[in-house]
Amino acid sequence: MKRFALAALIVPAALAGAQDLYFSDFEANDGGLAATNDWQWGMPTGFVGGFSSTEPGSGFSGDNVWGTILGGNHNPSTISTLTLAGVDLTAATELNFWEWSDSGGNTFDMAAVLVDGVQMYLSDGDSADAWRNVSIDLTAVSGTGDIVFQFSTTSVVDRTGWYLDDVRVAGIPAPASAALLGLGGFAAARRRR
Repeated sequence: MKRFALAALIVPAALAGAQDLYFSDFEANDGGLAATNDWQWGMPTGFVGGFSSTEPGSGFSGDNVWGTILGGNHNPSTISTLTLAGVDLTAATELNFWEWSDSGGNTFDMAAVLVDGVQMYLSDGDSADAWRNVSIDLTAVSGTGDIVFQFSTTSVVDRTGWYLDDVRVAGIPAPASAALLGLGGFAAARRRR
């Protein structure tokens, strides 16, 4: 009688799908982002600004956010950047974040996301006084680069601006060593004597 033994490789569920390559809800700290000009980290106040624009009263999750002047209107004629520097984008599949925006519908002020210098997203500038989720496909990007949230303003209209919370870069982790060997879930089947 011939017997066969079948050995199976069990891959943890965490390795099967996307994982966070970066995540911050900005509660404990500023998430390691570098800010210029109007970007501020902290708790928004619900300020009502020019043209009845409003900032959020809290973050999407928790209290703290990044925003363009917390408790006031953004400054005129300014380019403000918020940068997550040196991100390994090789395994990245998606950039996901929550935004609250009131920038006049891009007529005057613009809120954009640049990945390694390429514009990947342009906000419509009006989230209707609510948090909304934004997802950006990063599968075409590779190597190490910067993710920049850029808010550009004119001298025409001052509004509350752009607020961000729960920034996440998701990706597929490096495959397990067994998968690299092409074993694809089943390690071996051999005949026993």
